[in-house]
Amino acid sequence: MGIIIFKLMIEILHNNQFLLRLFPQGINEFSFGRIELRTDNRVYFDIHTMIKPSMSISKWGEWGKDYNVLVIKVLAQFIQDVKVEDFQNNLMSSCQFRLDEVDGKYSLNFFEEDWNVKLHASAYTFLECSTYLIES
Repeated sequence: MGIIIFKLMIEILHNNQFLLRLFPQGINEFSFGRIELRTDNRVYFDIHTMIKPSMSISKWGEWGKDYNVLVIKVLAQFIQDVKVEDFQNNLMSSCQFRLDEVDGKYSLNFFEEDWNVKLHASAYTFLECSTYLIES
């Protein structure tokens, strides 16, 4: 996983302007936090990062004091394929990421040695961010 690869993921998201301002250089470390499969051909998932955003957002408070984790919430629509393997092994540590384009659709693969989540969809949309604080 590299900064370039995850920046490409941000760039394929619809409604991505806010994320591009928060992370103009991309994100080089994150964890995969949640996946919600819906019967309406939608998948919701969360990406958690401890990378400090490039700008302050007053409603979130102060970085390091009020929050040190940013959650990026994403919607995948018009699903072609979803594979979730051994997700119970995901311990919310930093994960690997792969992005592939197949026939104009994007395949996102989040994984570690003992778990894997792969999504293949026609559209991915940034929904919102939330924050929380992990004590060091």
